[in-house]
Amino acid sequence: MKIRLLSWVVALWLVGASVAQAGGNQVLRVMASTVRLTVVHPFGQGSCSAFSIDQKRSLFLTAQHCTRTKEVYITGDEAPVKIMYEDEFNDLAVIQAIGQSRTSLKPAQTDIEAEVPVILLGYGHGWNQPLSVAASSVEQYLWFRHPLDLYTTFTPRCYGGQSGGPIVNTAGEVVSIVQRTKIKGNTCLGKPLSIILLSTGQFWQYQQE
Repeated sequence: MKIRLLSWVVALWLVGASVAQAGGNQVLRVMASTVRLTVVHPFGQGSCSAFSIDQKRSLFLTAQHCTRTKEVYITGDEAPVKIMYEDEFNDLAVIQAIGQSRTSLKPAQTDIEAEVPVILLGYGHGWNQPLSVAASSVEQYLWFRHPLDLYTTFTPRCYGGQSGGPIVNTAGEVVSIVQRTKIKGNTCLGKPLSIILLSTGQFWQYQQE
């Protein structure tokens, strides 16, 4: 009980810090566009996050490792989502959840530069309320040293359940997506925006406007 209470205190402190940095309205708006996913696998259930990229078509972007089991639900919704697109190499997936109308987020105009303040959002630890973490972009990182598997690193780290959640700048624009945690360096990894849009751009509402 004490541990859980302490966890909530830490979470509220992190939310407060990020709200103060980015502006309460922006953080709350991004939170409202973010949903919690329940992922069913042979050993039980897990949690991920996703965020709206097209309100009209009920499309959400998430990490592809969250959709590998093919049985994914918006938490609290009985109908499974429809997997519209998967990019396994870049760990990106687009899902459709009919009936889930969330304001779509817009991408930033360019890739983020180093040392820029950002907010990492998502349902960390599988909590019922989204967790926001104030962070800053650090550098480019090659996962397993593959010449094409490029990520942007963010400090501090992200948490289990935040996978698929948006990483936004202080204007509330998407700059990346939560995908991996590099525990040794206390950093969070997410694909650069240019790679995300190259892979999934046709599904974003801003492309239809």
